[in-house]
Amino acid sequence: MAEERALPERRNPMLDDDHAPQYEILVERRCLGQTELKVKPGQVGTSNATKPDNLGVLEYAHLRVPLPKDLSGSGIFSKGPNRKWPEAYFLMVRTR
Repeated sequence: MAEERALPERRNPMLDDDHAPQYEILVERRCLGQTELKVKPGQVGTSNATKPDNLGVLEYAHLRVPLPKDLSGSGIFSKGPNRKWPEAYFLMVRTR
């Protein structure tokens, strides 16, 4: 049986409290999944990603997380004349 895990209680200080969802809502939004990582037989062991230890069932959790309102200087998101800051991003964690 899978062990129950909890999200951290601490919030991102960059988020406005009225912009961030309640902890319980974040827990409800959390999605758990599995996927099989495999490659063609001739590719096994040809790179770090294709080592047998890195293949097999991958368990993951992902969560839609709100972003701070001001992302200027982040280097990841750029604001242009026809582009607004994204409101959220998907955080994915590998649990295997």
